[in-house]
Amino acid sequence: MTNDWKPKVTTMKHLKHNLNSLFLAVLVLLTAMVLSIPSITADDPKITNVRHEPAAEITSDDTVTIYITVDNKDNITSVEYQYCEVDPVGTCSIFAEMTEGSGNQYTAVIPKKNGGTTMGYKIKIEFDDERDDEYSPNKDNYHQYYIEKDPEGDDDSPFIPFPMLVGAVLMATVIIKKRT
Repeated sequence: MTNDWKPKVTTMKHLKHNLNSLFLAVLVLLTAMVLSIPSITADDPKITNVRHEPAAEITSDDTVTIYITVDNKDNITSVEYQYCEVDPVGTCSIFAEMTEGSGNQYTAVIPKKNGGTTMGYKIKIEFDDERDDEYSPNKDNYHQYYIEKDPEGDDDSPFIPFPMLVGAVLMATVIIKKRT
């Protein structure tokens, strides 16, 4: 039995040609990738001057107004905010449009909440191109503030203190037994 198979001999000329073709293909691919990435410049919109009022000693009687500035509003489709009950952990609102004011100012109002709660909020800019959304402070965290507990104890809490609950149950039991 004869073996007619012979390895193909690659000359240096063929090898050099193949490497040049591969290099050129990689170069074209990388150039296309770089050109397709939206560029980020110093003029891109940024969220600045984030603050809320009242800034301190917030009570359950207060709504909280968020104020922000957006540097350069080019290519923005929306400026939105979201607020959450951070501690104790509670619900979050959906992202909602902030109100555009004069210049580059935006505002939003967070409704009254119970005392003893830490609230958080974040801001999001959506762009009209391929860029990722911009967040403040970032996508996973919140600007936070604390709502003071009412010293008179008349927060609109849905919970009945335990001693009052026990007293009401005992009183109802006594009344029911007297009637029977």
